Amino acid sequence: MSTSTIQPYPYWPDMHGCDIVGIQRGYLDSTISTPFENGMSQTRPRFPRVRRSFVVPYRYVSPADRGALDDFIRNSVLGSSGIFIWIDPETAEEIPVRFSPGKCPQITEAGWVSQTVVHSFNVELEEV
Repeated sequence: MSTSTIQPYPYWPDMHGCDIVGIQRGYLDSTISTPFENGMSQTRPRFPRVRRSFVVPYRYVSPADRGALDDFIRNSVLGSSGIFIWIDPETAEEIPVRFSPGKCPQITEAGWVSQTVVHSFNVELEEV
């Protein structure tokens, strides 16, 4: 008889020294609506709780942190399919999230700082 253990979700990589300013916080619409013939509609919640969404801008990301992010996306969460733990930098709350559908980070070269290339990207997250 085989026993399986539940693997914990991976943690978002620690981005040392990058700039995170202007996090956008919102809520996902969890309403299901059923229209009726007489023009009225009935609504109900899709989920038992309201889920949150986040858009997190990362600026001045070092090459080492960019490599850690690349490894995380390719090997830990397999693109936008996996769940992971993101720690809110404002509240230190550990939140299980996934990338918004079709919204894996697009990393751009942002320039040079102290003779080192730096990158920037936005991360769109949805609470699970």
